[in-house]
This record gives sequence, structure tokens and C-alpha cells, in this order.
Amino acid sequence: MRLSIAIPAWEYNGQGVELLARSFIKIEKQNFKDFEVVLSDHSKDDEIKNFCKNWEKRIKIKYIRNKNKRGSSSANINNAIKNCSGEIIKILCQDDYLYNRFSLEETIKAFKKDTEWLVSAYYHTKDKINIFNLHIPCLSSFLYKQNTIGTHSCLSIRNEDPILFDENLLWFMDCEYYYRLLLKYGKPKILKTPTVIQLLWEGQVTNTLVTESLIRKELRYVNEKHGL
Repeated sequence: MRLSIAIPAWEYNGQGVELLARSFIKIEKQNFKDFEVVLSDHSKDDEIKNFCKNWEKRIKIKYIRNKNKRGSSSANINNAIKNCSGEIIKILCQDDYLYNRFSLEETIKAFKKDTEWLVSAYYHTKDKINIFNLHIPCLSSFLYKQNTIGTHSCLSIRNEDPILFDENLLWFMDCEYYYRLLLKYGKPKILKTPTVIQLLWEGQVTNTLVTESLIRKELRYVNEKHGL
């Protein structure tokens, strides 16, 4: 099976290229080679575009400048998903990166014929060196508002009319998306082998744009959307 790595990106206040460099190095070293990187770029400048151009001979990259709904993480990731051509779509946030050289291989091996979506275990890091807190995704009775699965960097989906993220959401964009996957396809395949490292840092979108007011507003929206 061919795999697409969907990466939503932006300039990240001057740190966008630095974040992608670590991720691309990890991607280049993968044992599994039948993949493309699909990068949707919300940047105002050309730094990430030029960075991707410099990497074109090392990994297969489909770069798309996305001028629509700048600042919406959901809209940018949806644009990446829409441009993926692989049978499997692996979501990867710009500031996260693959765990080791077997990450894509383990993902593909775990994707059976009846698997529609897969979530894998992952580690956290704060300094990009030391890892801690192995998180194994699990389901919750209140998945639409309680994110027990974790970052969408641990998610892979089958590329057959894929569900898109709700562009009205930021804080609940992950768990509400998982909830809709659960309603449509049933339980995910849970891969207990770690495939990703999530970077915890002050520049995360959830640390810079989320307020208590936003959370309350989004929760009302989710409840009304799903009749909960």
C-alpha cells in the first residue's frame, strides 16, 4: 500500500522551517519508502516553500500553498488530506515527528483490509531529546469532548472519501473528528507500538490561541451538532 503523509504547515513565527527540518530527517530515514509528503502551507512568506524545494531530491514532496482560511488548523489539514493520493493517509502535525525508522512500516503492517482508521501509541518530548509518557490511545464514552486518543499525529485513515475535520473547531477538532470516525466506521485499530513523538512547547496552537471562552463556545457547538 502507498502512504501519504499529510502535514499542515505555516511559518510558525519564524520557526516553521526548523520544525519541519527535524521531521523531514526522520521521514527520509524510514525503512518503508512508498510514500509521499503532502504539505499544505498557510505561510505568508516563501521560507517553507523554498525549504521543500531544497528537499525534493531527497523525499517525494507535494507542496501546496494554501491561501484559504489562513489560521484555521482544520482548514489547512483538510487541504492536505484532499491532495493525498496514497491508499493510506498518515496525519503529522508540523511540530511533531516520527518516532524511529520503522514508524511508517509499523503503520502499514497494522493496516489490515478491514481497517478504516488506526491510532498509534506515541511519546512526548519537551526538549526534542528526552522522551517520556508513552500514551496508548483508548476510547471514551464521551469521545466527542474527552480526547482519550490524543494528538492527531497518531492517526492514519484509509483514503476512500475521507472524513474531513470540522473547520469551526480548534480545541475540540481532534476528539470531534475521532467521534465522527467512530460513528461511521466503528472502533479504530489501536497500535500499541509508538510511531510518533509529540512536542510539548509554548508555541503549540493550543497554547497560543485557546481560551476558556473558546472552549465553552466550541463545546456548545459540538453538543448542538451531535444532539448531545
